[in-house]
Amino acid sequence: MVVLRGGWERLVELWDLSGLASIVSRALTSLYMIEAGLPGRGIDVERLARNIKECKRVLERLLEDLESYAGGGAPETELVTLLVEAYGDTDVGRLRKRLERAIRGAEKLAGMLSEGLQEGGSVLGDRDVAELEELLRRLSDVLGKKVERMAGEIYAF
Repeated sequence: MVVLRGGWERLVELWDLSGLASIVSRALTSLYMIEAGLPGRGIDVERLARNIKECKRVLERLLEDLESYAGGGAPETELVTLLVEAYGDTDVGRLRKRLERAIRGAEKLAGMLSEGLQEGGSVLGDRDVAELEELLRRLSDVLGKKVERMAGEIYAF
């Protein structure tokens, strides 16, 4: 194996993107497990809640980056670029609204998991939770393609 172009910096970037993809994937899987009604059937509810909360923290960081970028106080970060690519939209106002809804969806899911799953049905039909699912699916697709492309650029066999 030979490492090309940019060496360690590119490997670190790939590692970071892979970590982010893992967080998004675990949260999306947790959401699907909740939708399928699997918690309570030997599934660790605390783990599902941790996955959703970890994703919520990433989304909150993304919102901070978006706000800084929109205010002109910071350059576009990798997270903001991923969000723009995921939605195919550069309108900061629309991106902010969708991201805020997704964060509220994550809060509702985390709350549902910590309070118990009895009221899960009402939360799962929620618009904010639907936005969270949409965002996670889009981010997962973008991250998967980006990680694959970057790995191909870095490694030559």
